[in-house]
Amino acid sequence: MAFLKYLQYWKQPEYVRYIQYPHSLGFLDILCDDENDTFRSSLKDAAFRDFIHSQHFLHWQHYAGQRTNPIADEHEA
Repeated sequence: MAFLKYLQYWKQPEYVRYIQYPHSLGFLDILCDDENDTFRSSLKDAAFRDFIHSQHFLHWQHYAGQRTNPIADEHEA
């Protein structure tokens, strides 16, 4: 747990710009949250890890390509 809490420094502005996968910070938050012990213990189950992985992949496969740039949309209107 101490190492996970240490990794929180990546959320600081001077480091966050180097993050390639920003969703990883969300997972870091969940892992560091003391109230989310059930999530951490569920990660021991291979089926749960596979589920999280597949859902995450599907999100990026379908959602990421459908996002729009609100600034570009505003200029086109």
